[in-house]
Amino acid sequence: MQQEEQNQETHGKIEVILQAAQRRLGLYGYEKTTMKEIADDISMSKAALYYYFTDKDAIFKAVVEREQKEFSALIEKKIAELDNPEEMVKVYIDQRMRYFREFMNLSKFRSTEPEQVKPLLKELFFRFRLEEQKLLVKILKIGNSSGQFHCENEELYADLFLNIVKGLRFSLIQQKPYIELAPEELEVLVNAFHDFTTLFIRGLKYNESKYYK
Repeated sequence: MQQEEQNQETHGKIEVILQAAQRRLGLYGYEKTTMKEIADDISMSKAALYYYFTDKDAIFKAVVEREQKEFSALIEKKIAELDNPEEMVKVYIDQRMRYFREFMNLSKFRSTEPEQVKPLLKELFFRFRLEEQKLLVKILKIGNSSGQFHCENEELYADLFLNIVKGLRFSLIQQKPYIELAPEELEVLVNAFHDFTTLFIRGLKYNESKYYK
């Protein structure tokens, strides 16, 4: 019983730390956030904070993992509420754009730091990519089953979709001193996402056999 109470207390403190870190990272980004500031925000000593997280990288990673899980859970919930697979794809891309904006606010990395940042995020991005692909494959399978989509290989189409979305993002951030976008640049990216999604859905709805009988 005592062990269970200790586990609950530890979990509760970790949640408080992550909430504080998420707020501060959202305001100032990774580079300008310190362990001391996070500790001060929750009236915790810096030494106590190090008891739960070894360094700022560990906190940042935990915050990103938390947001990734929230994103996946939200998409799963929204998909379950919809019947139309076309709307599912559109909801996914809208929520993916929202997550991208939030991640940029959390990080605000200098574009000159990719090699330093890459080891921290590589595993997170890889696992998140797998989760995204599963979600898209699920949507494509629903579309195929309903007869609204026509794709022979859902995994291949999902991978292609994610690669193009990734390319659209990098096309706007690769030449910037900080990995963040101004509101007007975000609007350009949102419009590009929507245009591509429209084209992608049209391709999914095209039934070759219908025209070559």
